[in-house]
Order: sequence, then structure tokens, then C-alpha cells
Amino acid sequence: MILGIALAGTLSFAKEKKAHLDWDTSIGTVRVKSSDGKEPVSVYIRFAFGYEKGDKTAPQEIAERRIEIIDFLRRHLSSLSAQDFLPKNEGQLTQEICNQLNKTIMSDSRILDVRILEKTVEKTK
Repeated sequence: MILGIALAGTLSFAKEKKAHLDWDTSIGTVRVKSSDGKEPVSVYIRFAFGYEKGDKTAPQEIAERRIEIIDFLRRHLSSLSAQDFLPKNEGQLTQEICNQLNKTIMSDSRILDVRILEKTVEKTK
């Protein structure tokens, strides 16, 4: 799809510019059981946290707050149902995590994006 705006006989093309980010993957895999009462699922997720390219504070703060971040992720993810882990809900899930990390844990820098690198959802035996 091409987007264009005609201005004074000249055609200019608008293209959304995506920010270039640096990524932190040091948190590792978070393992939880869903909140589905009698039939919970086991969930294994590995995240990447994106921050402004060249920001030296963000990776340092992520490292310093690693335990708090893991604890938040564990508590938050274990409060979700199996439905919340469906692929169609990943965008909402990662946005919630990004917002909550910035609101409750990060203070000197900001996480700009959260991505799921790996996810496994298994029925609990």
C-alpha cells in the first residue's frame, strides 16, 4: 500500500519511521502456571526489552532491578488465564507489561517495547 499526499502538484510519500532500539534479553525465561483453576497450563516465556538506542542508563537499570522485574512478571503472568496467552492477545500482553514496568519499577529510564522471543504453553500434567 502506498500512501501519498499531493501538495502543489508534487507527490510526496509518507512513511512511518520506526525507532531503532537496543534490546536487553538478560531476564531469561519466566515459568508460571495460569490462573485456570482446575486445569491450569504451564507457561514458559522469554522476553526482550527495547530501550532507546545508545541509552546507557536503561540496561544498567534493568540489571539492577532484575529481581523486581522477574517477580513482577511472575506475579502478573500467573494471574492470567490460558486464553490470555493466545497469539492474538500477545500485543495487549506485551503492552501491559511495558506500561506496568515503566509505572512501577523503572525510574531512571524507560522501556519502549517488549517482545516475546519464545513462548511455550503446555497442559499441566
